[in-house]
Amino acid sequence: MAAQTPTTIIEVSPSSGTMLGIYTAVVSTNDTVTLSNFTDILNSYVINLGTNVEATATVATNVVTVTQAALTTVKILIYAQGT
Repeated sequence: MAAQTPTTIIEVSPSSGTMLGIYTAVVSTNDTVTLSNFTDILNSYVINLGTNVEATATVATNVVTVTQAALTTVKILIYAQGT
C-alpha cells in the first residue's frame, strides 16, 4: 500500500510548544503514516485495534512506519507527542 493518511481523533497544541495527537489509520506491515502537523515526533505508541496490543513501529521526523510482521489491513491507533 501507499503512504496512509490518518484520521485525526484529537490534536492539542499547548503553549509549551509540544503537541499531542491521536489518530487512526488502516495499515499493513511496512506501511507508513505521515502525521503532517508534526515536524518531529518525540514519542509515539501504535496500538493494533484488532488485538489491543502495541504494534512495533519506527519513527523518522513525522513519519510512522509500522514494522509489525504479518499485518494486513488492520486498524491502528497512533498516540504521538512532539513538535
